Amino acid sequence: MVSQHCQQEMAEEDIDIVDIIDALISGTIIENYPEHHRGGCCPVNGITRKGRPLHVVCTTELPTLVLITAY
Repeated sequence: MVSQHCQQEMAEEDIDIVDIIDALISGTIIENYPEHHRGGCCPVNGITRKGRPLHVVCTTELPTLVLITAY
């Protein structure tokens, strides 16, 4: 699931869902924030197949992956 905030960032930064999938597959979790005030999350640093570096922040406590933001 993609949050509204993430959708806005994706549009502004010209990021598509394939870019996000690439970054998650190739990525490394930078940190884990299990006690974040809005719920557990982690930023992932990855590279798209086009070679673009990308950070994706996603949830860690739900059974469904929720994309919070991407930049």
